[in-house]
Amino acid sequence: MSGRYALMWSGGKDSALALRRARAAGVDVSLLLNFYDQATGRVRFHATPIALLHEQAAAIGIELRAIGTTWPEMDARLREELKRLRDEDFAGVVFGDIHLADVRAWYEERVLATGLEHVEPLWGDASTDLLAEYVATGGRAVVTCVDLARLDESWLGRIIDDVFVADIASAGIDACGENGEYHSFAFEGPVFARPVYWFAGERRIDGSFAQLDVKHSGDNQNFRADVKLSGLVDPRPTLANLASSTGLPYDAVVHHALVRYASSGAEALLSIEPRALRELIAARKAEDWKKVGAIIDWLAAGFESTNWH
Repeated sequence: MSGRYALMWSGGKDSALALRRARAAGVDVSLLLNFYDQATGRVRFHATPIALLHEQAAAIGIELRAIGTTWPEMDARLREELKRLRDEDFAGVVFGDIHLADVRAWYEERVLATGLEHVEPLWGDASTDLLAEYVATGGRAVVTCVDLARLDESWLGRIIDDVFVADIASAGIDACGENGEYHSFAFEGPVFARPVYWFAGERRIDGSFAQLDVKHSGDNQNFRADVKLSGLVDPRPTLANLASSTGLPYDAVVHHALVRYASSGAEALLSIEPRALRELIAARKAEDWKKVGAIIDWLAAGFESTNWH
């Protein structure tokens, strides 16, 4: 495909996968396009603050054009932006639809009427395969919204990873949430030159939907830098000396150090990687000291791997 293309960007995993596939097919995607709710400043359905989409665009290295609208004016504003793309010599628009024919038809009619090409890199593929591909290629996202009529609130805030792929397969819904069962915020993967750092804010109920307020964690870069520097020091000899001098078991000394650190740094840890702290606490309660040590080593390594098992 020749010429420049825009991509309709929701900030979720399907948008990220569509971008990866489009690039792999040689499509020159040079603009991300988003229409968000003007009143709330959030992406519709996903509930992601528009500021986080700008962080995604910066991490990808592509311009984001974000347009705030009310729902009644969405159609007119979309047609205006499509005409603007045509006037700017764009060749077409890429979408991340999978199998909702009515949704595709609504956009496709307007795109083609403007003289632009309508591109659907994910169309017709099985949702289970697409989700597995997203995760297998390094994509990671967090669930930001769930339809409580189809999933319970425990799914909110979950990281889309290998465990999620296995669990969602038995949930009785579309694996990608194509029918609105859940929505997500992509923060890591092959389309990003660097991860988008975030932390979980408050949870809220909006009608039949549970939503997670995702916040940008740019203020925590000093903490990350400190953790990376701490990787230059091996604390284990010190802990071993403490155990020897006090006559306490080594595991007990490690436990004490962990509790002291967690109590003073829990907020920072939660803002960086909430799952890590949850796993850490669970491992301590289970007295799985091997896993506790593995998570500590992972933290000391500067968060360069998501695998502490």
